[in-house]
Amino acid sequence: MARTLLATLCLLALAEWPNGPAAAAPNANTATYVEATTAIETGNATYAAALEGHDAKAFAGLFAPDAVTMSPHSPVIRGRASIEASMAEAFKTISFSKCELRTSETHITGDVAYELGTYRFEIEQGDQTSDLHGRYLAVWRRVDGTWKIAADASQPDAPEP
Repeated sequence: MARTLLATLCLLALAEWPNGPAAAAPNANTATYVEATTAIETGNATYAAALEGHDAKAFAGLFAPDAVTMSPHSPVIRGRASIEASMAEAFKTISFSKCELRTSETHITGDVAYELGTYRFEIEQGDQTSDLHGRYLAVWRRVDGTWKIAADASQPDAPEP
């Protein structure tokens, strides 16, 4: 079900691009495009700060109330409250530092924006430190005038999109 949802969202996103994914330029409503991309940049900075600050509430606040998040080797997490609880639990044993999110493509259609990007984090668990990097797809949706993550999925150790 989750793969079907993600595949459908990806196909819808690709269908909306006028010249394929490489044409991730503003569409007819440039003001909305600038608003969305600015909100995504701000959201990504908050995302990184929340990870580094062990702030599960701030992290979950980036997500829509009915959001879905999918991480490798983990069950699908549904809903902002579950995302917050999951991150609070993770922060008990994992520390994040040097968090970087880089958007490589963004496209907007109405109240939905699609973002492809790469991530890199340093994580410390117990006495081990490792580098975590890969790519992600985030679907942002305007909720009550504010851009929130509606769905996201990550793919570790993957090349840039």
